[in-house]
Amino acid sequence: MKKNLKAIFSFFVPVLSVILICPGISLSGMLPDTGQTRCYDNAREITCPESGNFYGQDAQYPCNPQSYTKLDEYGNPLPDDAPGPWAMVQDNVTGFIWEVKTSQDDIQDYANPNDADNTYTWYDSNPLTNGGEPGTPGEGTDTEDFIKTLNERLFGGYDDWRMPSIEELSSIQNMGADLPSINTNYFPNTAINYYWSSTTYANIAATAWWGGFYYAIVLSSGKESSYSVRAVRGALLAESFFEENDDGTVTDTTTGLMWEQKNNDAMNSRFSWQDALSHCENLILNNDGEWTSGSPNASGAKYDDWRLPDVNELKSIVDYDLFNPAIDSVFEYTEPSLYWSSTTSYNTPYFGWYVNFYDGSVSMDMKMESFLVRAVRGGDCTSETITLSFDIKPNFLNLQCKGVLPAEILGSEAFAVTGIDPDTLRLTREGIDNGVAPIRYAISNGTSSYANLLLKFRAPEVVETLMLNELAGQTVTLVLTGQTFDGIPISGQDSVLLLGNIRRECHADFDCDADVDGTDAFAFKHSFGRSKIINPCSEGNPCDGDFDMDTDVDGQDAFTFKAAFGTILF
Repeated sequence: MKKNLKAIFSFFVPVLSVILICPGISLSGMLPDTGQTRCYDNAREITCPESGNFYGQDAQYPCNPQSYTKLDEYGNPLPDDAPGPWAMVQDNVTGFIWEVKTSQDDIQDYANPNDADNTYTWYDSNPLTNGGEPGTPGEGTDTEDFIKTLNERLFGGYDDWRMPSIEELSSIQNMGADLPSINTNYFPNTAINYYWSSTTYANIAATAWWGGFYYAIVLSSGKESSYSVRAVRGALLAESFFEENDDGTVTDTTTGLMWEQKNNDAMNSRFSWQDALSHCENLILNNDGEWTSGSPNASGAKYDDWRLPDVNELKSIVDYDLFNPAIDSVFEYTEPSLYWSSTTSYNTPYFGWYVNFYDGSVSMDMKMESFLVRAVRGGDCTSETITLSFDIKPNFLNLQCKGVLPAEILGSEAFAVTGIDPDTLRLTREGIDNGVAPIRYAISNGTSSYANLLLKFRAPEVVETLMLNELAGQTVTLVLTGQTFDGIPISGQDSVLLLGNIRRECHADFDCDADVDGTDAFAFKHSFGRSKIINPCSEGNPCDGDFDMDTDVDGQDAFTFKAAFGTILF
């Protein structure tokens, strides 16, 4: 079994609401559904067939339906019927947090970075991320200026906004809508325009990829072009594996999808859109490795549940770092040409969507055209995972802090935090095998009508276990995992800025927010009087105020706290 790496959606993105989602896919590879819910023939909408002609199209294989939560300017979730305005939207499938545009009045206002009418040239001064060509700078009118302004203003309370990659940007395109091709119930004021991504074209460094929201095309243009931009926050793409199964198939371990690998004999077979649906539905991989159509051979069927992939599934195996073909070499026999998806153009149903594996562009053409196909199967949509609304307060961590790191799981109408088994909770980060258990937890009503679960983690243990000291000055994503009492996996995450070289006076900073104030005084008061004889401080019985590490909290510790009180880092 051979394994290959590729990039796809990362797990552990900051999320602020709760939803049940359906992955045989891990969250690291959660593919949102295309949004297409209707069936079509070669020219018009039809009733979805139960078999035969036109069976097997996009709407007949729903999985991970697009789902969003409105967020206010502080990142708090709002009900679906909130009249607005709202500042951000959380994608409940991928976990990404998206900027919401405002003031769509055909007048550009660069003083307002959220203005829907603003357009920007593509510019990235960082040689590590600009693909070898920085692009076209402007005076407040390039993409780097746009992102810098959002972060300097702490839009939504965060300073880690960025321009999305083309994979991320295309994940919010909706194939069940157009003009614009996005769910406008959550993304109002979306300009019917091209939106820049951060991804440079692999073969021409002076061009970059964009996603269309007139129709949901994916193409590239010169970086001097002036297009719209929508900011995103959340973890960057992570590496995942393709597994070559030695039977003519390849499994994407990130998405859970199994792909037809193709061989030299099969790579050039072309079909109309209708015949492509039928070909994949009838395809059988037999136990002896032979592929047949309609019926198995004498060895018997190994897999007979193949289908034509929808456009999001097909895009998921594009590698935008490559071209000619733009796909991992595990798919050795891939012609750099057009491959049909099972997705129909919403407004022009005689067109179907395809992916061009020369470079990864996505567009549509007449369904009577003959294109290549690659069958897919799998992508289990039966498991439940709960995405938590997880909030670390504050959003930075004093690496020298000897106190606690507070956090909170927010309850909602859809999910009660009382169903969480707190003994299973662990705080970790990507690339670290171990996790840190909370030392305390409590139910609180918070500021809404739903109960929240308050958590406290011993800060020094978090820093040591997650190896954070080496990352001082960086913003990292911390991940909370666990289970409900029913055994359903739960997960959530938030980003924190790691502060190093803190003044020693801040060692009374119990809540690790780089100051010593009334919140810390409350924590100190709670522990004062703890006796090392009767009730000693220990790992299982922690004290927040034991500065001299003598297993009690007494007058000597009070003297130290008094000297530090009022210390402010910022």
